[in-house]
Amino acid sequence: MPDIRDTTHDEPKSTTSIAGAVLRRVGVHFALILAVVLFLESAPIEEQIAAYIGLICLFPRGRMASPQWYGPTGLGVLQALLAMFSWPPGYAMLFGGFQTWAQRLLLGRGRIGWEWSVLPMLLICFHDAFSLWEYSIMNLLLLISFPILLAAGWLLLRRSRRAAQSGLRAKLLEQSRQTLKAAVARRSLPEEMQAQAELLLKQAGEYSRWGAGDPDDPFPLAPRVLATAQSVDKIARTASLNAEAEKDSDISRWINSARRIDRRTRGSSGSSPEELTLKDMRALTALLIEKNGSGFAQSSPQAGEYADYERSARELLQKKGVLPEDAGAFVEKIAFSTLNIVESMRGDPADVAPGKRFLDKYLPITHRIIDEHKRLSGMKVSSGEIKDSLERSHEMLERLAKAFADEYAALQQNDAINFTAELNALDAVLKMQGH
Repeated sequence: MPDIRDTTHDEPKSTTSIAGAVLRRVGVHFALILAVVLFLESAPIEEQIAAYIGLICLFPRGRMASPQWYGPTGLGVLQALLAMFSWPPGYAMLFGGFQTWAQRLLLGRGRIGWEWSVLPMLLICFHDAFSLWEYSIMNLLLLISFPILLAAGWLLLRRSRRAAQSGLRAKLLEQSRQTLKAAVARRSLPEEMQAQAELLLKQAGEYSRWGAGDPDDPFPLAPRVLATAQSVDKIARTASLNAEAEKDSDISRWINSARRIDRRTRGSSGSSPEELTLKDMRALTALLIEKNGSGFAQSSPQAGEYADYERSARELLQKKGVLPEDAGAFVEKIAFSTLNIVESMRGDPADVAPGKRFLDKYLPITHRIIDEHKRLSGMKVSSGEIKDSLERSHEMLERLAKAFADEYAALQQNDAINFTAELNALDAVLKMQGH
C-alpha cells in the first residue's frame, strides 16, 4: 500500500522545480479563495472560511495520477451535495471536505503527514456550523450518511487494493513461469537441479492459475518465486556458456582453475550458489506443493488417476518435520522424485505400468518407515535395539531416496531410447525411399 502523503519533496529537486511547485500550490489556494468570494459573496465570513477549508480538503492533491485519490474526492463531493439539502452551501462544502479528509485518513492508515494540520481548522469551522444546528429529519439523515459513505469508501479501497495486488501477483508469477521455462529448456543445469527446476516449473504453473486470485495468499510468495526462477536461469545461462567455452582447451583450463580457487575460498563448510539455489528451490517447491494441494487449484482432467500418488508425496513433505534434518532431506527427495515420476507417467503411456509398480510397492514402505521412526523416537525409554532401529531406518531412507531418483532417471532413459528407436526407424524408411 503506497504512502498517500504528498511526495513533492521526497527526492532532491532543483530550485526551479521547487519554486514551480510552490507557485502551483499558491495558485490553487488563490483560485479556491476567488471561487468562494464569487459564489458566496453574500454569505457570512465564517461560512466563507468553512467553504474554503472544505474545498482545500476536496482538492485531489499529491499523486493525482493515482486512482486512489479520486475515491475520497468523489465521496466528498457526494457528501457535500447531500449536505446542501439541509445546510448552507459553505458548510455543506465543509462537510464534504471532512468526508474526503476522513477517507484519506483511512487510505493512509493515519500517515497523512502535514494534512493533520487541517484537523484543527475543520473542528473550529464545525463549531461554528453546529451553532446553527436545528433538529430535523434531514439533519439526522445527513449525520447518518457520513459513516455510511465512510464505510463504503473503505470497502471500495479494500477491493481496489485486492485487485491491484492480484494483478501484480499474476504478472510476477507469469514472469517467473517464463523464466523457469527458459532455464529448463537450456538443458544445461546439473541433473538434480534440472529435475527440481522442471518440478518447480510445474508447481509454479499450477499456482499461477489460481494463486493470483486467492485473496488469502501471502503476497511475498510471488516475488520469492520470481527471485528463485531468476537464480535458476542465471545458473543455467552460466552453465551453458561454460559448456560452450570448454570446447576450447585453454578456456577449459581457466574455468577449472577458477572452480578450484572458488572451492578453496569457500572452505569445507561453505556452500556454492548452486547448492543454495537448489536448497531454496526445494523449500519453495514444497511450499507450492502444499498450497496447490490445499483445494484451491483447478485439477487437470488427468489429476484423478494420479491423485493418490500426489497426495502421498504431499504427506511425505508434511511428515519430514518429525525426522532429523538429514533424514528429512531424504524424505523430501523421495517426495520430489514421486512427483517427477507422476509427471513422467502423464507424459508417456509407456511409463505408466513401471511407474505404478514402483510407487505402489515403495511409497507405502516409505510411509511405514517414517511412522515407525516417529513412534520409536517418542519412546521415553531408550535402548540399544531402539537406537539400532533408528539408525537402520535412516539408512533405509537414504537408499530409498536413491532408488526413487534412479527410477525417475530410468523412465527418462526409456523415453530417450524410444525416441532414438523412432529416429532410426524413420531413417531406415527415408533411405528405402531414396532420401
